[in-house]
Amino acid sequence: MKFDLKLAARFLLAGKTQTGLIFIGIAIGVAVLVFLTFLISGLGEDIINRTIGNSPHITITREDQPLQFAQRNFNGLPVYTEDASRTTRETIDEWQYIVRGLENDNRISSVVAVADGPGFIIRGDLEEAIVIRGMDLETADGIYDISSRVVDGSPKLVAGAILIGTDLAEKIKAGPGDAVQIRLMGEDPESYLVGGIFDLGVQTLNQRWILMNRERAAFLLGFENGVNVIETQVNEVFQSQYIAADWKNLLPRFKVDSWEEANRQLLIGLRSQESSSYTIQFFVLLAVTLAVSSVLAISAIQRAKQIGILKAMGIRTRRIGRVFLLQGAVLGFTGSLLGSVLGVGLLYFFVSVSRTADGDPIVPVTLTVAGLAAIVLITTAAGTLAAYFPARHSAKLDPIEVIRNG
Repeated sequence: MKFDLKLAARFLLAGKTQTGLIFIGIAIGVAVLVFLTFLISGLGEDIINRTIGNSPHITITREDQPLQFAQRNFNGLPVYTEDASRTTRETIDEWQYIVRGLENDNRISSVVAVADGPGFIIRGDLEEAIVIRGMDLETADGIYDISSRVVDGSPKLVAGAILIGTDLAEKIKAGPGDAVQIRLMGEDPESYLVGGIFDLGVQTLNQRWILMNRERAAFLLGFENGVNVIETQVNEVFQSQYIAADWKNLLPRFKVDSWEEANRQLLIGLRSQESSSYTIQFFVLLAVTLAVSSVLAISAIQRAKQIGILKAMGIRTRRIGRVFLLQGAVLGFTGSLLGSVLGVGLLYFFVSVSRTADGDPIVPVTLTVAGLAAIVLITTAAGTLAAYFPARHSAKLDPIEVIRNG
């Protein structure tokens, strides 16, 4: 093997210009591969974090029940219809057992039970429609990270205190310590104090959500100690539909919805982005493979006389083929190392110059040693594979014919 490696190195050094050009070509190709791979990966992760990073991946509720029925005549026959526009979400009385089971599922990272219902918030002459959300803040932080997003006041949900969003606070002109009233449809209003103001980064939530202690919200909404929504996040976001299907089998009387079912267009976009990334990577690797193969094929032709002499001296055909395979591996490995360094430098340059007004990177990129190692290994394998056909060509050379005809 030592002799094969020395011979491979001598063949490469004999054509320094050719070797240098292919080396630079591989390095540039790998740099582009590293840059695009981690950039597209970072973009995909950023989209996921912005869209579903702080939202439930799986939601469990009971089937909605109609509030009103009506009897109508159809061709002289009585027909009962339901008003689907007015429904109520039934409470989950056994929610503690379901939550305990979800928490024991190692595929699920966070679980929060929520008492959820519509209402109105009143301050002076201003009245706005709201969604009352009663939850335990400590468990809710696993999904919504509310505590770190309170921009004014205290994040604690003590009795009689509520948290409101920035947009709603601006609309009703309320701040921490101000008194507001909350009422349900057809009910008398109750007074609360604004304990803090949050910014969840979504205008709809900042305009509509009112957060309070779960027990207080359940009492206000008439749920006693029940809840009507259980929300979870999973470790692998693209596995949520399969996990939801498993839990649907365990809870046949419940609605178990995953984010993938509700966001099919987003899922299609993410899958398309992933496919385009793989397509780009494939063609970059193909270009590198063809470049290495063409250079080594030319080298095999140029070194035909030397190969014939070596074979005439008793060097086995297999060893001659191994020399070319080693050349491909050396070119692929060294070129991919330099390309990885260039690609990482290009990524850091891009991140440093592409920033938002707040100074955060437009596309957060996370480099991984495993990812870089995989690119180096794949490129090395591609370079070795590219040497297969030149190796076969050299193995077929007849030493007598080569030496006789030059």
